This record gives sequence, structure tokens and C-alpha cells, in this order.
Amino acid sequence: MINQSNTIFLLTTKKNQYKVYRLNCDNTVKSLFVDVFNSSFKENITDYEEISFQLGYQLNEDEVWKIENFQIPEEILYAIENPDTPEAYTPIDETGNTADGYIIKSIFMSDLINGKPLIKFQRFEKSQILKRKKTAIIFKNNMFVKNNDFCLSILDVPDAIFYDNVFKFINYTNANKVLPLGAYYREATQEEIDAFKESSLFSLSDEDAFDKFALAHNVRGQIAKILDSDVLSKHSAAELKTIATNYDIVINVENDKIVIPKEKKDIKYFLTFLAEKIYKGPLSGKTLISSSTREKE
Repeated sequence: MINQSNTIFLLTTKKNQYKVYRLNCDNTVKSLFVDVFNSSFKENITDYEEISFQLGYQLNEDEVWKIENFQIPEEILYAIENPDTPEAYTPIDETGNTADGYIIKSIFMSDLINGKPLIKFQRFEKSQILKRKKTAIIFKNNMFVKNNDFCLSILDVPDAIFYDNVFKFINYTNANKVLPLGAYYREATQEEIDAFKESSLFSLSDEDAFDKFALAHNVRGQIAKILDSDVLSKHSAAELKTIATNYDIVINVENDKIVIPKEKKDIKYFLTFLAEKIYKGPLSGKTLISSSTREKE
């Protein structure tokens, strides 16, 4: 549990460099942060099933992502071990920048559990800096006075937790604002997309149509999943055509190559089929499409 004796830290960045600051505050503000970092990811849910982070799956209400063997920046670990070492955070202007040119990326607090650091993170958005574009007045000591103070707002729940080399979160976008997760999120590179289109298994009927669809619908993750599954090397064009008919997917084969369709709807179902997001309902026998899949652990 996070408590009043734990330090509030700010993780800041400048040109891909990290620096940790202490956030000096009174006991009232400290209590607000303690309450936030002791709360659950979601209200009224305390017990989560941990799911290994992977592409193509949307968490259920009571599930949480986990990334094992997660690498925490050394600057964070050093600050936790030496809490009096970091400088106190002092903004020099309304943007929240420090004198060294660092900007806030996330807020974190930590405690030792069985000799290991339990670190709880919360992302920091630019909107949490309350810029004074207009003259603001506040009610204080029974009168309104002008407020020129630099103000921050805080969010209600933590976005990520790190303990025993495991990083846990429920929202990739928010957790990625806490610490970069790109190394743990697999998306096809442009070179891989080009290789996918140029596969000996395919004949591309309209490359512009495919590129436009891929760009508009962000299918890099889906193509990465197809490539990683080795489905293209395990099956011939004729085999894939036969399997696809069982799921009401029409695949056109010419000269032993699958002709990648050019209509948006057909491209969508073609990639859905290759990514194994289409299945037969075990009870109804109906062909169903899933927007969320993961391997059974």
C-alpha cells in the first residue's frame, strides 16, 4: 500500500532522455495522491485476471494486461532507492517545463513489498496543466482574489503498476503515455507490409486500393499477426480457398495465386480470415466474426 511516507515522483522527458523530480506538497495534497495510487484500475473491481499482452484482443471488464520481464528505466529505480536525491519539481513557465527543459510524462509513487519495489504510475496529459489564458479569480478568506498561480490537476486512478518485473495495465494508449510500450506491441513495418503484398502466394489486383485501406484502417497489427502465424507458408492458395469457403469467404485463385481483392469490404474479410478472426459458432453453426481474439493460456 502507498502511504503518506512515500515520495511523489514526476518522470520527465527531454529528447528521449529521462529525469525524475520530487513533487513537494503539503499533507492534504499528499493524501489525494495516496488515495489515487491506492485505488483500482476501475471502480468496484479489485480482482483481475491477468492476460499476457498480445495483439488482436480486447480486455473484458475484469481482465488486465501484463508484460513480464518489463524493463523499468534506471532513473526510476534510482529515484526510488534514493528518494531524497531528485530535485524538487519547479516549473519555469505556464507550459510546465523545468529549467533544464524537461516536460512531465508521468507521475509515480512506490513502496517496498517483500523487498521489491511496487511502483504505481499515472499518465500526465498536457490538459492537466491549467493555463491562465484569461484573468482568473478565486474565493479565498471571504473574498475574491486574483489567481496567477501555476496549477495542475490529477486523474482519478492509476494507469499502470509494476511489481516483480511485471508491468500491468488495462489501456494500451494510456499506459504508453506512462512509459513507451512500442517494444512490446507488434505492428508490421512498412517493409513487412511490402513483403506481404509481394508474397509469392498473392497477386495484387489493385495496390492503390489495398494501400488506401491499410492506411485508413490501421491494419499493421493484423498483418503482423498474419506474418507471425506463418499461415502464408503453411498453406497453399488452393488450400486457403477451400478453407475459406467453409466461412462464406470468397477467395479468387489464378495461376496458383490468391488475387487480393480491391473492394474495401472484401479486403476487410480477406484479412479477417487470414488473421483467424472468423469462426463457426459451436452451438448455432453460424459464421461469426470476432474483433477480439487471443490464444488460450
